[in-house]
Amino acid sequence: MLIEFDKVTKRFPLTTANDSVSFNIALNSIHGVVGENGAGKSTIMKILYGMYSHDSGEIRFRGERVQFSSPLDAIRRGIGMVHQHFMLIPRLTVWENILLGQEGSFWISATERKTPQLKPIFESSGLGFRLTDTVESLSVGQRQQVEILKLLYRESQVLILDEPTAVLTPQETKDLFQRLRQLKAQGKTIVIITHKIAEVLELTDTVTVMRQGRVVAHAPTHTLDAEHLTELIIGQACPPPHPRAQEPPGQPILEVQGISTRSHRAPLNKLKLTVRAGEILGIAGVSGNGQEDLVESIIGLCPLSEGKVQFRGKTMTGSTYERLTGGIALIPPDRLDEAVVPTFSVEFNAILGLHRGARFQKCGILQRTAITKHTETLISDFSVSPPSPVATLGTLSGGNQQKLVVGRALASNPALIIAAYPTRGVDIGATRRIHDELVKRRNSGAAILLISSELDEIMALSDNIAVLFDGYCAALFPRGQATELALGRAMVGAA
Repeated sequence: MLIEFDKVTKRFPLTTANDSVSFNIALNSIHGVVGENGAGKSTIMKILYGMYSHDSGEIRFRGERVQFSSPLDAIRRGIGMVHQHFMLIPRLTVWENILLGQEGSFWISATERKTPQLKPIFESSGLGFRLTDTVESLSVGQRQQVEILKLLYRESQVLILDEPTAVLTPQETKDLFQRLRQLKAQGKTIVIITHKIAEVLELTDTVTVMRQGRVVAHAPTHTLDAEHLTELIIGQACPPPHPRAQEPPGQPILEVQGISTRSHRAPLNKLKLTVRAGEILGIAGVSGNGQEDLVESIIGLCPLSEGKVQFRGKTMTGSTYERLTGGIALIPPDRLDEAVVPTFSVEFNAILGLHRGARFQKCGILQRTAITKHTETLISDFSVSPPSPVATLGTLSGGNQQKLVVGRALASNPALIIAAYPTRGVDIGATRRIHDELVKRRNSGAAILLISSELDEIMALSDNIAVLFDGYCAALFPRGQATELALGRAMVGAA
């Protein structure tokens, strides 16, 4: 075996992340490590990569006992890792990001010396961007390719990818899988940390299932099916989805009336949309076709060059704060940049944006008892782990942070819910919980604008589906009439 974990344990102040973990990874294979958020799957790989030290047990690499003191030690032994949140500097070029940390004593001389070594790797990859492009000009999928190029340049033989498809479109996911299969054929060993069952079954050779810090299964992928794997991950059969009410939608809650923007990203082009009470309108589209401008136009962060946005029949002119405390809730598309403060506690993150309300402060003084009670309710309702209001948010897994963000957004019983990628990076159990909550809110009369890169999610939840292409609505499908083929055609402008 290439890598062996033998009774590895890792404890943090409030939780045991890995509890006597034992499994192995074969040479020249694609190995899946799956489990719910907080199951310990990312932690065990960060121990291998030298980001954490383990408290007990041992790790063997090529038969030799190892304990890397830093990622640099792991890189020197041929182990590389692509994190869920990319470690790139947006304003630098592709080649500058790849060479970063490898440039030697002098940047210019190192560039001249090492760029020729990079070109053959880049050219053989057949990527659709240039080494001189800045990272901020690339799509999310292309940025991930830059991360993989970094590992190949450093001659990594083991590639660890943490939630690699969490922010990718279906086509980008397909391209990534093809690339990973090519790398396996070239002799690389690949470890995928994920919660997406269909992708595990499609891509991997072997699967390790973790639950509550322990390994509960380790088996060849071909011996498992979706139902069995789901039960192993969540510890029980998956409950049926929440039933949908059959009442027709009510009055318009959100009306986007021919709006255009002039942002530096992907501007909107005379976009028209309506979301009614008791309706989920799904927004499908390849990333970068106006989704960000749509969200920011509604909440007042992106100025309009024409058109208007109406909420409950009135044109919105107030500040972002006024909109988000006046009946509109937002689940932001980028959790770390737009929704949380990792260095704050869980309870202070649970009231961000709500902290000025009378519920949580009096005469400018925060009411800790009310804040703690509110946080404990969110933790319980959305199964946030570890269940501690005083824990630093940054110590929680990405999925548990996202569950807190969703719970915070829905706590005020809003009339309009803007759910932008609400299950990004969230495990199967929490995804079902969030989906059920959105359906319940829809059944209770809320209007929901659902933006997602997951076509399965869009098709399962939406009453109607609008496809954004080049900033306008390229197609509109009623529930039951949308197929993946039809949506895919509209997403590339072929409808």
